[in-house]
Amino acid sequence: MLCKLLRITLFVLKLSGKQIEQSLTRIATFDLFQHFNINEKIHSSSDGQKFETRFQTTNSRYSPKYFGLKKGIVAYTLIANHIPVNARIIGANEHAQPFRL
Repeated sequence: MLCKLLRITLFVLKLSGKQIEQSLTRIATFDLFQHFNINEKIHSSSDGQKFETRFQTTNSRYSPKYFGLKKGIVAYTLIANHIPVNARIIGANEHAQPFRL
């Protein structure tokens, strides 16, 4: 329903995804990011950020610890040399360990 209101189509989503991917690929080739290497190896980390959801989604879950009586999701992101490499949306009630990227 929200996609119809915002006029988001599958074509637009795919096109924007390709543009983001191309931008990140160009950014990753900058010489600056080689300075973040530790002992000639790429440094990476993963982190989960919690977000409260306004609408019911397939991944939104109750988590009293973070959202009280409301629902939310977790955006779990893998970052290498300050560039987001991969991301996954999981329910707030799920432990992040099985989803390590």
